[in-house]
Amino acid sequence: MEVQGLDATVTILPPEHADEPAMVQVTASTMAQALWHTTDTVSFPVTEVGDISVTEPTNWLEGSVTLQRRSGTVHALTVRFAPGQADAARVLAAALAGDGTVPEQPPRGTFIAVAVSSDDPDWTVIKSVEAVQVTDGEVGEVTQFTAAQLEDFCDFAGENLLIADPAFYHFSVLARAMAAAKMTPPSGPLLCAMAMARHAGADSAHLSADQTAAPPPSTATEVAARVLAAASRWERIDTPTEYGFQPGRFVGDGTIHHVQWAPVAPGEAEPPRPQVTKSRPGRWESVSTPDEIPETNPHADPASPLYGHSVTLTGDFSPWEKGDLWARIAAAGGAIGKNVTKKTTLLVIGAWATITSKEKRARQLIADGQPITLWTMNQLLEALGLDGSPQPSLLDQPPF
Repeated sequence: MEVQGLDATVTILPPEHADEPAMVQVTASTMAQALWHTTDTVSFPVTEVGDISVTEPTNWLEGSVTLQRRSGTVHALTVRFAPGQADAARVLAAALAGDGTVPEQPPRGTFIAVAVSSDDPDWTVIKSVEAVQVTDGEVGEVTQFTAAQLEDFCDFAGENLLIADPAFYHFSVLARAMAAAKMTPPSGPLLCAMAMARHAGADSAHLSADQTAAPPPSTATEVAARVLAAASRWERIDTPTEYGFQPGRFVGDGTIHHVQWAPVAPGEAEPPRPQVTKSRPGRWESVSTPDEIPETNPHADPASPLYGHSVTLTGDFSPWEKGDLWARIAAAGGAIGKNVTKKTTLLVIGAWATITSKEKRARQLIADGQPITLWTMNQLLEALGLDGSPQPSLLDQPPF
């Protein structure tokens, strides 16, 4: 195992013999050697590691792992980590505290593994769809949808990352079936488990199959397992572009758009990760959906116009942040929904140049008889007792 810090690289080498401990090797970076005239490499058995202290890096601040050695000329070693490297710091600390083995660290984030069953040579009629949600490596219960329940599958999928194996076949069948039923497809990104496995260097007979042909039957649970194995070195499953993958999308006309099947051929080097430049929020960032859904206040005033509603927001609510509006809606007795589903009773529509996919979905459900109320941003602000100028966020209030 090897962990790269800001000023040093820590390598834990497996023992050559079963009765020997693993070895820890700390190599200072070239800049650290020049600045601090430090020894370029320090090696010692993992059994010499004593106390370990960890300061986890945040998204803005550096962190560090400091270990005390029980013997040797260098009694304390500190490895600094850059902002955003919390996972690397935790993995290193866990390995040093144990026997030098690396604990299994599944990628964080949520995805839904999908497996479509169809015997239609034209890829238009499906028999069923299997789906299983995986969050932070935890595989949930399998949900089965029949052809008549495609709309329920869309609700289940929402805006989540969808992964199939291979993506081209499964998502093409889904796209054509949904287009034939005049349904709005899920709006989340699409990824290919086969491409991920090839990229990770996995050795499996199914990887040699033609991606544009109907594959052998596969369950959603099997797809989830392949994804977790292929992404074992990923920090997050929902940031595929950092690992050279360009996700695709359902277009809505029975086709899918640009799922990059094989970003790296076997034997080639992994493409460099893009450099992230911080800038002011862009058009899409201003309407992005927050990660955490606040809990509904059970003691809210029943007289509130939001009380008892299942509320979803769509569009741009600048200068208000969606997370803050969510918190205020939940405090007023509303239940927050990320997507428009059969549970939605209120959709609040913010500014946007065109009709959003959530508004399209809501209007389709209204046409089908579901009672959904459509509000403007101003109606929401009035219900919350707000004006156009943001007040101090509920998310930033001190805990006292």
